Amino acid sequence: MDGNWCKRSRKADIVADAASNISAAEIPPPSFPVLVSMFSTQAAVALGMIPHPVTNQRTVELPIAKHFIGMLTVLEDKTRGNLSSEEATFLERSLHQLRVAFLEVERNAK
Repeated sequence: MDGNWCKRSRKADIVADAASNISAAEIPPPSFPVLVSMFSTQAAVALGMIPHPVTNQRTVELPIAKHFIGMLTVLEDKTRGNLSSEEATFLERSLHQLRVAFLEVERNAK
């Protein structure tokens, strides 16, 4: 076992504590925009665009950002032709903003 298990355990405790403080009234009903927003927010956190909700720190993790952008791309591919115009536009704009941000962060990291 490595020496980081304690740090990982503490992070898991912080996340669990934060999740337990959310009331049912604060959780939005399931919908396509909520799903897109969930993945977009995770990508934005990984790009350092917004602070992590638990640590309140901005960190850049390009592989994680790439993963969530990829998840949104899969969603776009698999739902093409089955979305309302508002849903399709929301997904397209979200993906465009995240792709541009990814390229900027990647360029600045070099």
